[in-house]
Amino acid sequence: FLSKMDRDWENTQTIAPSGVTAQALPGGAVKVSWTPIRFNDGNGGYRVSYASDIRGLFTDAGITASKKNASMTIQNLTPGKTYYFKVRTVSTPSGESKKKENRNKLVSEDSETVSVKITR
Repeated sequence: FLSKMDRDWENTQTIAPSGVTAQALPGGAVKVSWTPIRFNDGNGGYRVSYASDIRGLFTDAGITASKKNASMTIQNLTPGKTYYFKVRTVSTPSGESKKKENRNKLVSEDSETVSVKITR
């Protein structure tokens, strides 16, 4: 039905990014990377969250400047601990975007959760 109404609708959806990975860096940092979604026009970015227990509360690490970004580095994590990361796509209200107007803040579901042990 949607394809008949708008052939490009799949390319204008705020969905969770795929291909999420976490790479430990020296000094208690982690680089979280992902494959950006197709819909990268308009305002918004990727919100990265982390936790030291997969069942625990996730802490907001921040949001990228754009939906074209494909990674974020999180600093000041405790060496020797394992951390869990997930990413959400956020589209914020904007004017014209591919001739579609977005008047609402849209947040995707969580990406897959990935983990990495912080190096010393």
